[in-house]
Amino acid sequence: MKIGVLLTGAIPEALREAYGDYHAMFSAYFATLGYGWSVVKYDLQAGDYPLDINECDAYVISGAAESVFDDHEWIHPICDYVCQLHDAKKKTLGICFGHQMMAVALGGRCERSANGWGLGVRRMEIIEEAPWMSPQLSTYTLLYSHQDQVTRLPDEATLHAGNNHCPVGMFSVGDHFLALQGHPEFNIDYARDLIQSRHDRIPKGLILEAVESMTQKIDKQEIGRWIERFLNA
Repeated sequence: MKIGVLLTGAIPEALREAYGDYHAMFSAYFATLGYGWSVVKYDLQAGDYPLDINECDAYVISGAAESVFDDHEWIHPICDYVCQLHDAKKKTLGICFGHQMMAVALGGRCERSANGWGLGVRRMEIIEEAPWMSPQLSTYTLLYSHQDQVTRLPDEATLHAGNNHCPVGMFSVGDHFLALQGHPEFNIDYARDLIQSRHDRIPKGLILEAVESMTQKIDKQEIGRWIERFLNA
């Protein structure tokens, strides 16, 4: 498969030399899963979109430091493009900002969470299973770093996972859109450095708690199998 990574944000400059960009992270993640996928990138903030929606077999919409409800000129075209992907029933995976944009573009809502930051390793409870969710799990863990959350799903969405802090942790729309609030592409070192780099806006106690949570097992491999089965179904 040829996977297009739609970059909606950049990794903080201070961390870029050590960790690359989201394209590099997704490339490395998919490589560890052994899929042999070809991964190309499109910088949507810079207006670099696929010339044809079928340039790639599937797309991944990345995370971003910005909010989907921010009034930046580059955000509105992304919303329109997500609608085009949906109309074409193009296989698409949304992560964090991408997850939230999928919801908003199709009529849902995303807001700054009243529950505060979601950081570190978090566990989601499975609410509704699907055939592509193999291996079967009752819960899963991923790395998280977000203030915003989906607070209303589109009418046509199916909620698959959530918890008390983040009720909408994973959803799908039909058999072509899959959205995750967590970051399967993150590794522990990057997640820790990212959270610590935000010490000016995240309380120290939350940072310490998030870093301590990173001793837990993370279900990156299992979620990777779900992603592969969804995109190939």
